[in-house]
Amino acid sequence: MLNPLPPDILRARAYPREADMRGDYFRDVTAIIHSTPFRRLKHKTQAFYAPQNDHVCTRIEHVLHVATIAVTICKALGLDADLAQAIALAHDLGHAPFGHEGERVLHGRTAEIGGFIHELHGLRVVDVLAHDGTGLNLTYGVRDGVISHCGERFEQRLSPEPRQKALSEVRDRGQAPNTYEGCVVRLADKIAYLGRDLEDAITAKFVTLPEVDPLVRQALGSSNGQIIGTLVADVVQESLGRDYIGLSDEKNELVLKLYSFSRASTSTPAWSATACSVSALSKECLIICWTCSRGKDGTCRLMRAERFASTRSLGNTCGGCARSMKPMQCRRCVLSPTMWRA
Repeated sequence: MLNPLPPDILRARAYPREADMRGDYFRDVTAIIHSTPFRRLKHKTQAFYAPQNDHVCTRIEHVLHVATIAVTICKALGLDADLAQAIALAHDLGHAPFGHEGERVLHGRTAEIGGFIHELHGLRVVDVLAHDGTGLNLTYGVRDGVISHCGERFEQRLSPEPRQKALSEVRDRGQAPNTYEGCVVRLADKIAYLGRDLEDAITAKFVTLPEVDPLVRQALGSSNGQIIGTLVADVVQESLGRDYIGLSDEKNELVLKLYSFSRASTSTPAWSATACSVSALSKECLIICWTCSRGKDGTCRLMRAERFASTRSLGNTCGGCARSMKPMQCRRCVLSPTMWRA
């Protein structure tokens, strides 16, 4: 499998750097892991909001699952595992707190600037907001994978987009990645959360295992590990020697059944009440960010820089929110709730 864009375009950075022993893409891996946005993922919700329960999946665990799945598939298909790992680790750096409910609330409150789309915000995080406003200077291939990962669209098969994009001008989440590695991550994202979200739903007693379609359990497995193993093997078998990354017809049908069941299981009254609480709370403090860091003059850097006077600054800040709710508090300073209104 050869990517449609030449390697020099995929490895290009906004600011050239001297090559070192890590290689371009593994260098991106280390930059991502050492970044503050990556650390914040450990307190961000994946599917279920339970900050006091160490056994419920968080966003950082999810991206690690995506990375291991994507690397496994890429090694089997002869693709660049370092590129896939970097995309996977960075793909949710722009995600809102409180999972997709948090994104829905922010999307509504920032409608005047086009809404909040976490894939697009992810590119803004790695290009602009990370590293004290200088960005991570990642390669084009990784940045393209971040903005093109589209976590909620289920395609059975995906091929790379052959044309180079002006990434900063992308305004929707519908475009395919420019690389096979990006396509792998886009599919690995679904594989990673299907089984894990089901495990958490069972732990939370929203559903029981016998409620899952017996055909799905028999063909895919009854645990997260079994589901991942089955689907990874299917992707490799289906994609080997082809010009796309995809699932077989049989497994794709089962994946869609499991996905529909999982969505229905998180629409229970208990989960809806949690979602409503987040929405109601956001009207007061707009999902407050506790991740401000002080500048050299001792004031909160984000407050000094933008004062949250616009919906853009709201998106920047709330999109970086890390912790469970303690209204009007960040880790180092206490802010007035009026400062967080759009």
